[in-house]
Amino acid sequence: MNGTQVLLQAIGFATYHIQQVMADVSPEIAHRDPGGTMQTIAATYAHAVISTDWQIHNVFGGRPAFYEGDWAGKTGASEVSPIISPEWGKSVQVDLSQMNAYAQAVFGAAMAALSNAELDRELDLTAFGMGKQTLGWCLSNLVAGHLSSLAGEIAAVKGTFGLKGDAF
Repeated sequence: MNGTQVLLQAIGFATYHIQQVMADVSPEIAHRDPGGTMQTIAATYAHAVISTDWQIHNVFGGRPAFYEGDWAGKTGASEVSPIISPEWGKSVQVDLSQMNAYAQAVFGAAMAALSNAELDRELDLTAFGMGKQTLGWCLSNLVAGHLSSLAGEIAAVKGTFGLKGDAF
């Protein structure tokens, strides 16, 4: 197995996992305020999809994100921001069916990007406080790792609502 195959499996599982965690979330539950400093499930899920789109296309690929092109106005998010903030998290409204369709397109593009990925290509992430990293590092940590972390956050919030958190 080579590096590309490992990343395909990692990103494939991360995208599958977050979608499984979201599968039984109703719009009411998605927008329920969990209190404290936690984001709503809707905001966390929207952030997962929007930030993956932005990373894959804009940061790593140097081209517009889907939400800036064919998916503009069709993401399901009332406001599109790849960076989550407390204010955005409290105000964003998410149409889950639209967000799920957008997620399918974004996650499919993430998988397709790997088929031709130059994993050793260096990216300058100093603007984000991460120095210079390879594309392989970015895909492993900023895409697969980030999606897995966010799936865990969503599962934890579901648990605080008395629901089964994880899909497994």
